[in-house]
Amino acid sequence: MPVVGCHNKPQRGPLTPSRISHAVMLTYERAGLLTATLESLMRASPDLHVVVYDDGSETPEKLAELDTVEASGIHVNRLGHRGLVRTWMEIFIALSAGVNTVYEEDAGIVLLEDDLLFASGWDQTMLRMAKGVERLGLKPGAMTCFRCHEEPQAKVYDLNGVQAYQSMQHGFQCNMVPAWVFDQAAFLEEAAQNSEKGDHGIDVWFIGGMAHRLGLTSFMSMESWVAHVGAGRSVAADQGYVSFKGVGYNLVHGLDVDSGQLF
Repeated sequence: MPVVGCHNKPQRGPLTPSRISHAVMLTYERAGLLTATLESLMRASPDLHVVVYDDGSETPEKLAELDTVEASGIHVNRLGHRGLVRTWMEIFIALSAGVNTVYEEDAGIVLLEDDLLFASGWDQTMLRMAKGVERLGLKPGAMTCFRCHEEPQAKVYDLNGVQAYQSMQHGFQCNMVPAWVFDQAAFLEEAAQNSEKGDHGIDVWFIGGMAHRLGLTSFMSMESWVAHVGAGRSVAADQGYVSFKGVGYNLVHGLDVDSGQLF
């Protein structure tokens, strides 16, 4: 008889991402933030394929912004308004359809919010972290190069040259996840349902659940390679969730939050 609280975990190798297939970005209202985020992202990673998902925005300013984004060549999926959790679930379902067709199981998929600035090297930092996790003998889960904790939550490790610590509760601003995770439908739905109960956000149930359900270990870098410039303008708080109110701790040198530029 299984012990209560224990679950069978998929038996597979580490499937460590060595490349990033593409990034998905969730947006909703707050016209202007998306444009600035995409401009910063394209400066830092000009070859990255990005898909934007809009959660049913309605204001004229936001709709005009989405038109401009589409005109620039970035694909925008305009969804009906579902709220934070169910829109992420729509994104996860779309990602699951691409596993082993558009990309392999070990490809890195980056989940992004629409209110960030990026330092050059942000993406390679997460790939290095994932490789470092594998060298520790662990299976990599979500890697983030955005630090939202003032104090590290666990022991700091050198992950292939990146100082990082294990974290099971670390926001959704910027995470790289192995593609095969999005093929785990039961795990994803459980994370959504738990989040909708209101105890924690989708970030906690998704990232924590990767350890609890899938046997993966997630890490957060000691430096923030992205800055959360949307602090104080969160849509999460309007939907009943606690939002992160800071720009990020220990920003890398050269990330100029005040001007919105890199120097």
